[in-house]
Amino acid sequence: MKNIQCDNLTLLVGSNPLPNYISTAMMRPTKLLYLLYTEENENNKGTRKIMERLKNVLEDNVIVTKAQIKPLAISPNRGWKLMDELREHNCPCEKNDYLNYTGGTKAMSAYSVLNLVKRKTPDYSFENLCYLDDQSNNLIIDNKLELSIAEYFDQGLIPWKEDLLFKLHFDSNDYRLLTTEEKDKLPKNEFEEQIKKVVRNIQEKTYPFAKFYPNYKIKKTDRKRQDYCEIDSVIVIQGRIYFISMYEPKDRTRIETKDGNIKNKIWEIFYWSKFLGGDLARASFITSFDDVSHILKDQIPHDWQNFIIINWLNKNESLLERKLLEWFKK
Repeated sequence: MKNIQCDNLTLLVGSNPLPNYISTAMMRPTKLLYLLYTEENENNKGTRKIMERLKNVLEDNVIVTKAQIKPLAISPNRGWKLMDELREHNCPCEKNDYLNYTGGTKAMSAYSVLNLVKRKTPDYSFENLCYLDDQSNNLIIDNKLELSIAEYFDQGLIPWKEDLLFKLHFDSNDYRLLTTEEKDKLPKNEFEEQIKKVVRNIQEKTYPFAKFYPNYKIKKTDRKRQDYCEIDSVIVIQGRIYFISMYEPKDRTRIETKDGNIKNKIWEIFYWSKFLGGDLARASFITSFDDVSHILKDQIPHDWQNFIIINWLNKNESLLERKLLEWFKK
């Protein structure tokens, strides 16, 4: 497995902190970790809270043991002067220093690259750029070196716990994951239990280092009954996150009830997978209906290729296992 020497790492903090978490776990800076975020104003929500959650998670998971974490506020409306601000803050840009622009907003990322490519100056310029490529599942450095996320994940170098996504995205004062006791009290559904059994078999036989969470639900702390985010199962395979929603209706006679529930379930899994996993997310909707593709027209953007529907009609476990394996290996 390839390793690099990273003294100082600069991150752009955007709406999804997950790419920055993975990048930092792989780069492991030894001196300083700069977290560039924007403050809230009348035109911009800012990313301070996201930065603070990212900082806490990096510290909790012992990702940064040698480096000092240094948050830096940058101007949200002065992206074209990003490099000038980095220079003002004395962000290191020597031989073993890196700027990772994956986690920033599109504007932050674009401005950082434009500044580096078009405004290179001898006295201040990052020689090392890196980003996460969700298609190849690699961390790419200057288009020369590729580090496999899968290898780092399988060797335990990217720590992953069930509450990781939750802590990156939610304030624990307002939201919480289900406790073990609450999960044990959930009603058993034969359709869902069969699917979870198949996923467990795949994990044991093919992906022994995968993390499987069969009951993934997030609740608002002030609600006793209503789930805020209900994803049936999540499995993390080599750094990619697969969200699985399952649905077998009780009432097959009322077409409007069927369509309405399916629409809600499809929208739920699509929205939460994109919110929690971003470009690293994959989502599937497993149902016993033979055709629900017509519902996707208004629910899922046509350009999002990371969503699939599996029509599991005959409850054949070997068939489902084959379909899931094909999905995991894409």
